[in-house]
Amino acid sequence: MANDLPIAAVVRIAKKSGAERVGSDAAQAIVDATESYIAKLTKEAAKYAVHAGR
Repeated sequence: MANDLPIAAVVRIAKKSGAERVGSDAAQAIVDATESYIAKLTKEAAKYAVHAGR
C-alpha cells in the first residue's frame, strides 16, 4: 500500500500524545494501520450514502 500519510506527521502526533520516542518501524506500522482503517471507513460511508440515495 502506498503511503499517503506522512510518517513525520504520525511521529509528531504520537509525541504530542505522550510518546517520548517513536521508532521508524512503529511509525510505519501506525501509518499502515491508519490507512487501512480510513479505507475501510470510507468504503462503509460510501455504501451507506448509496443506500440513502445520495
